[in-house]
Amino acid sequence: MKRLVVLRHAKSSWDSEGVSDIDRPLKTRGINDAYALSRELKERLKGIDLVLCSPANRALHTATIFSEGVGFAAEKIKVTAKIYEANESALRKLIMEVDSTVNTLMVVGHNPTFTYFVNEMLPHPIYELPTTGCVIFNFDIESWAQLASSKLTEYTIHSPQR
Repeated sequence: MKRLVVLRHAKSSWDSEGVSDIDRPLKTRGINDAYALSRELKERLKGIDLVLCSPANRALHTATIFSEGVGFAAEKIKVTAKIYEANESALRKLIMEVDSTVNTLMVVGHNPTFTYFVNEMLPHPIYELPTTGCVIFNFDIESWAQLASSKLTEYTIHSPQR
């Protein structure tokens, strides 16, 4: 059994002129949403083995908040540029390369890729994975390499309460 947690970064700010896309910070609302949802999911997400994260400031800040909230050491977050501009097939490939000793994997990144990616696996597509939106998938597989042909056994969709 493998558990995959797909987390879109929290609400970011467009207020700072001259800040590159990769450096955009989170808005206060985004920070609050990330803390709230990580507290809500704390019990459900205990035991994360690996967090893969986009190098974008907003994604890394979100991953840090979630990691600390669920008891995963934030300094163990693995930042990978492959997530920043990945399409859904590149994201799937990245996940399928994760070592089979990892049972619970969290990936933190961006739309539209994350919405497209989760919709490939959901029985009923969603319109958009919102900021701080999270989908938790359970698969009946022994290796991440089996993801493409896996059997989804359970999923839940979470978003911040506003």
